[in-house]
Amino acid sequence: MHIFQEIFFSISTSKRIQCFNCIVTFDTVFTMSSEDLFEAHPKAIFVAPKRGIYYFQFHALAEPGHPVKAQLVVNDKAKAFVYDRDVSGGNNRFAMVGQSLMVPLEVGDRFYVLLYEGALKGGDISHTFTSLNGLLVASLTNRNEL
Repeated sequence: MHIFQEIFFSISTSKRIQCFNCIVTFDTVFTMSSEDLFEAHPKAIFVAPKRGIYYFQFHALAEPGHPVKAQLVVNDKAKAFVYDRDVSGGNNRFAMVGQSLMVPLEVGDRFYVLLYEGALKGGDISHTFTSLNGLLVASLTNRNEL
């Protein structure tokens, strides 16, 4: 009998983030299957509790006058990239970035979003422009399944 352990989260931040080569942190939890999915608080580095195929989705809004160069990272290796910039400086076009990734993870593998360069727009609790969703889409038990 196969028992499927649900693993999912939807987190965000309303804080403005501007840095070079830093891990994006999240402070608002909308839903989470377990509190121990991340290394520490604030939520930043997801640690796979189960072997399987995971789906991650990242969204953010560029701070006016800044680029956004971000990477979706697994075990310190970039797996997907996202880039945009606010051309006008007033963010009149609302430069929104988004990227998704489906990737196999082993128990203990780490996933995070790295802001390589730029600034992500802040907001308030009702305007959390930066968000990350993740879920286990397929549980794998046999080493030959990948």
